[in-house]
Amino acid sequence: MISREMNSIEIEVLNLIINEASFEEPITALDIRKETGLSKRMLEQVIESLRVNFGRTKIHD
Repeated sequence: MISREMNSIEIEVLNLIINEASFEEPITALDIRKETGLSKRMLEQVIESLRVNFGRTKIHD
C-alpha cells in the first residue's frame, strides 16, 4: 500500500493526529490548520494523501 515516503507536512499532520487526539477527544481540521498554518484545501490534500498512500486516517471538520 505504501507507494512512497511521507513528506514533512504529512509527517507533521500525522504526528499531530497521533499525539493530540484521542477517541474521546478527536482533533479537528481547524485545530490542525491552526497548528500548521495550512489552508483548508492543502490540509484536505494532505489528509487524502495519508489515506490513499499510507492507509491512514480520519479527522473531523
